[in-house]
Amino acid sequence: MLFRSRVDEAEGLLRSASAASPGSANLHAELGKLLLKEDKYEDSVMELGQAAQQNPESLEYNMLAAEALIGWKHYPTAIQFLRAVQPRFGNNAHFHYEFALAYYYESDLNATRKELEQAVRLSPSFERAEFLLANCLIVGGETARALTIFRKLVKEHPDNAFYWATLGMKAGHVDTGGSAEESLRAVRRALALEPNGSYVEFAAATVFTETGE
Repeated sequence: MLFRSRVDEAEGLLRSASAASPGSANLHAELGKLLLKEDKYEDSVMELGQAAQQNPESLEYNMLAAEALIGWKHYPTAIQFLRAVQPRFGNNAHFHYEFALAYYYESDLNATRKELEQAVRLSPSFERAEFLLANCLIVGGETARALTIFRKLVKEHPDNAFYWATLGMKAGHVDTGGSAEESLRAVRRALALEPNGSYVEFAAATVFTETGE
């Protein structure tokens, strides 16, 4: 309750400050970021869009505006917006990741994969892009390459139970270089890290059932 009242107070103060200084891109952005965290996507789009309009060279403001549009489920608008700013930010990995998310929610997996490939090329350790790319590869039948990405993720983030659990569920494809043993090792590692996690428990139960453990 105390946290909620403080958030409401912060929102009220930022709204007042932004109204008093409508030309301040920073105030619009700070209010927009707070609204985005509160899942108030429509209001967030208005504020972050204003910030991006006032400071069009800001990667942060433009990518947050795209994120808010995606959160608001206005995917075609997000795609249109990102196309408009591509000349300024097309060499940035985060730009391509946001583009990929918009295409993903539009169920355009070919375009999603293209943008994710570009994001990973620009930033090889961009784990969110790598994870989503691996899942797209699985849908496209490229399980061997997807497993390579999942193995890289658990190597680079050995304490991430979510990555271990996902590797466990995907590594049982013997014909693409995986094995039941690898699946079991992965889910057991995930259980050791997060024994009460619902996703981890689901992954472990799936693998144990499939392997007869």
